[in-house]
Amino acid sequence: EKTRAQTHRGHAAASMWAATLNRGGQKLNAVSTAEDGEALEVQRREWLRKLEAPRGRSVNGLPLAVWEPSQRMAKVVRDKGRDLTVLGHHADGFQWLRPEEVLCLFEDSLIALDILGVPADGPERGTATRPLSVQEAYHIIMGGTTPLVDERTYTVFARLFRSNFVTRPRPLPDGGLATPPTGCAVPTSSVLPIALLNAYHRRNFSRRAAHDGSLQPIFVVAVYAVPGQVPPLSELARLRDACAPVPIRCACAWQHDILFFQPRWPQAQDRVHGPADAAASSAAAIADLAADDGEEDEDGE
Repeated sequence: EKTRAQTHRGHAAASMWAATLNRGGQKLNAVSTAEDGEALEVQRREWLRKLEAPRGRSVNGLPLAVWEPSQRMAKVVRDKGRDLTVLGHHADGFQWLRPEEVLCLFEDSLIALDILGVPADGPERGTATRPLSVQEAYHIIMGGTTPLVDERTYTVFARLFRSNFVTRPRPLPDGGLATPPTGCAVPTSSVLPIALLNAYHRRNFSRRAAHDGSLQPIFVVAVYAVPGQVPPLSELARLRDACAPVPIRCACAWQHDILFFQPRWPQAQDRVHGPADAAASSAAAIADLAADDGEEDEDGE
């Protein structure tokens, strides 16, 4: 009987605890649901932050180039990936990348970049290399009083490259750019672009065909500074005639913003409205108003 009473009291206590847990379970579930929602929101934000963060790549899996200050170019020593097939040129058994090309690839983490080291016991440059940082690459290529690449030209180049275009420099009349294989003789003008770029689509692009001139660019990009003065239409027309039959596009760059536009000139069939046309239109409008007033007066009479 004693054991039976203890068992009965145990069942009663268990029932009471179960009822207590069931009554409090609703509040506990409500609190847990709110806390779980906050935790899920935190996890969602962290997930989105990781998605937006740039993806790092192993250096060993990237192409490798060595910057040579004496050449003002980077020599490719490990060729990997498809980007190098459309950039640079070959000379002396090596592939060389121009400053804007290697900086754009380095900025997008598509290439590893080293620089030849300088021994401490003399000015002669040794064969040892060390990795470059992005900040050092910016300073070498676009820093100082005489940068290797104009910042606005690089901004246009990088924007076009990231839009699946390959660009090659064209010479300016003052010889400020390296002479490319194919160029146009731009007439001497008081208003010149900062740079001229041959633009090709990346698809079916061939460096050899672009070099020998068998592959014509899709358009020529004339880089201008903003808020600098954009040249008048007459100057753009002279540039258009010099680069014909390849059409020209203008790129006005200011810091990291670029305005691309295509200049258009009136065709023979287009009617150009001038001050005389405006005066004639005004006179015709006044005559129509006077005629309408005369008709109203006759109706009123």
